[in-house]
Amino acid sequence: MTDVIKTLIDEGWKEYPEPTNNATRTVYADREYRVGLPDCECNEKPPSICVMHYSYPVSGNQFDSYEVSIRGELGGIWLKLDAYSLHGMAEVRAGIRQAMAAWVGVAISTAATKASQ
Repeated sequence: MTDVIKTLIDEGWKEYPEPTNNATRTVYADREYRVGLPDCECNEKPPSICVMHYSYPVSGNQFDSYEVSIRGELGGIWLKLDAYSLHGMAEVRAGIRQAMAAWVGVAISTAATKASQ
């Protein structure tokens, strides 16, 4: 387990098996972490946020990379907003913040579009 994944789990993120991707490990944010984000339209709950860890050999060295993904439905469209090729906790935290800001931006744009129709 990497320091990044361990830190996220220590902060309350949950690890679940992710058989559908090639990630080494995947952790998901708990509901409290997502409070304040506009809800996903399909279930009226905050969108899913996950951090995926990838590890693979490059030129004889082990290379670790992380991807942050926010997934949910806005305006009748399913979205997957990713920040990827992140290295270390500082970049993962920045990726989480930026992906959350992108979700909020899409929600604002979607609401404005609906209001103008």
